[in-house]
Amino acid sequence: TNDSAATGSVGEYVSSNIPVASAVSISTNTATNLTSISLTAGDWIVGGNVRISGSAQALTRTFAWISTTSATLPNVSNTNEFDGNIATFLTGGGLAPEVRISISGTTTVYVSGQTTFGAGTASMCGNIWARRLR
Repeated sequence: TNDSAATGSVGEYVSSNIPVASAVSISTNTATNLTSISLTAGDWIVGGNVRISGSAQALTRTFAWISTTSATLPNVSNTNEFDGNIATFLTGGGLAPEVRISISGTTTVYVSGQTTFGAGTASMCGNIWARRLR
C-alpha cells in the first residue's frame, strides 16, 4: 500500500530534518548534535546526512556520525570525514554512516557533526532517519 507501517511494526519509519533556514550553530573543533530521534525497543537501521557551512575560513577535519551518545566524536572509523584544506572550502557535507541499533528500551539517537575553522562562524543542517528491521 502507499501508507506508513504502524508504530511497532517492521518498516516503521522515524525521522527528523533540520532545514538550512533553521541551521544549528557549531563552534570550532566541538562535537555538536544536529538533531535526534527517539526509538522504541527493537532493531533499527539509522542513517542521516550533515551539511556544514562556514562564513569566512576554510573548514577542515569535518565529521558526521550517528550515535546514542550525545555530542561525542566517536572513533573516526564510525564517522564520515570530508576534509577541505583549501581556502575556498566553506561548505562540506556528506552522509553519516548508517548504523544498526538494537535496543531493549526507548533510546535517543543523534546525528552530529564537528568541524575546525580559524575564523568566522559555522552552522549545520541535515537529517536523521530510522527504519525498524524487527
